[in-house]
Amino acid sequence: MINDYYSFSRSSDFKSFEFISSGKKGDVLKRVQFIPTETPHTFNLGLGDVDPSVNIFETITTDNGDTRKLLNTINKIVLEFLKTNQLYQVIIKGTTPARNRLFKMHISSNIDSLTDQFIVFGYSGGIWEKFKKGHSYTIFLIRHKR
Repeated sequence: MINDYYSFSRSSDFKSFEFISSGKKGDVLKRVQFIPTETPHTFNLGLGDVDPSVNIFETITTDNGDTRKLLNTINKIVLEFLKTNQLYQVIIKGTTPARNRLFKMHISSNIDSLTDQFIVFGYSGGIWEKFKKGHSYTIFLIRHKR
């Protein structure tokens, strides 16, 4: 359920968000960052654990037993970020095929509520298309309807 998510804090520019994942391995500080690309108004989503030196490790698998709540939190953060500017769009790509599959499953299960305000695209085989359930994609893009 999309209402089950972690509370989070954000930077003043809305480009960095933090929350604590609580699960079987304890509390883990997570950070979501929106990293500008060369394409205007387009940002890559970065997600990872934060260590004491404030580095983000995107390739670590915490396996804290809270995947659904974690994905719901990322969903809420992306939507909040997109609300700051109607021209922004976010690229989401998992760092592994398994993580990409999780993103695809989460988008699929929430596509109806997302498409009220947003358009979701999937990239596969060199082609961008409107997201379709059941299709495999290597990259996702979400933006406001224009």
